[in-house]
Amino acid sequence: MDRKHILLVDDDLSLLHSLEFILEAADFRITTETNGQKALEKVILTGNDKASPIDLIITDIQMPGLSGLELIDELRRMKFSIPVLVITAYGDSKLKKELSRRGCPYCLDKPFYEEKLIQEVFLILGRNTDLAGNIYQREGEMERTTGAILPNGKEKES
Repeated sequence: MDRKHILLVDDDLSLLHSLEFILEAADFRITTETNGQKALEKVILTGNDKASPIDLIITDIQMPGLSGLELIDELRRMKFSIPVLVITAYGDSKLKKELSRRGCPYCLDKPFYEEKLIQEVFLILGRNTDLAGNIYQREGEMERTTGAILPNGKEKES
């Protein structure tokens, strides 16, 4: 199975590193950026890279500079068809309608469990979601945690 490339975008470094750890453990190739402008530049730079295209962008909405919504708008304006999963602590129905209007139906409310994140990513990328429940199993050891990922990247025990 080829490793899908995910671009993570969040100004909360703690959360960014937590997501990076979780998704790398699920065998995804990860690139991180801390704001929408840098993410857009990364997409433009890798746009012609056939060896390592970006397969999915996971972004926060509330960021300084170019927000997540503005990032989505710029990607669409520039005709990039990369799917975007929004993670936000502000996921009310108004925001979800706005995302849908922009052609972005994927939104995950913070806090969320890492298993939910992995399931969403697998669904978006068209991978077998049965694998999502076993992604932390490496050489007979379970590395799965049971806490929810909070906006600050900390885990909440369940």
